[in-house]
Amino acid sequence: MNGQAVNGQAVNVPPMRIGKKFLLFLSYQRYSALIVGTTAIVLWLVAPWLWEATGGLFAPLKWGIRGLLALLLIPIRFAIEIAFKWPRKLRATVIAFARIDAGRFSEKSIQKYCEDPCFRVVAHQILRKAGYTREARSETILRFKKLGQEPLFVMTISPDATEPVRVDGVLFSSNSSSITIPKEQL
Repeated sequence: MNGQAVNGQAVNVPPMRIGKKFLLFLSYQRYSALIVGTTAIVLWLVAPWLWEATGGLFAPLKWGIRGLLALLLIPIRFAIEIAFKWPRKLRATVIAFARIDAGRFSEKSIQKYCEDPCFRVVAHQILRKAGYTREARSETILRFKKLGQEPLFVMTISPDATEPVRVDGVLFSSNSSSITIPKEQL
């Protein structure tokens, strides 16, 4: 992983110790494990009871209840999706750690991780390595999370304007005092 280019800058990425990788793995996979564990506990508690309770029921009803029981497996798919983000999370962490060690870390570089709940734990780890306190980490992540939820820009139109305004080929009338354009529409 040495000499990788990230945003046009070469970053020397030292190998990470197995113990540190293992701790990061546990930290990054805790939500996935929580989902799998909760689902397993619910299945373990409810499945035998439902299976026995449906034993003498009319066959279509029995399979309907068993089908509802199978719906408990849906969270497993989400847990798998979270678990498969591990390589991207590790790569982001290793590169950020190398930048911190080289003195080239910028707080702004973690902004993209604060919008995705699965990657906020990565931002926490990076800020911890950078020396932020728990409160400072939480405040920084919350600030970046809010920035990611804001529209790109707000345009104010003069109330006395009579001509419509064209922005990037989109025509807006002046019947309101402001127009907010969500990121998805840009």
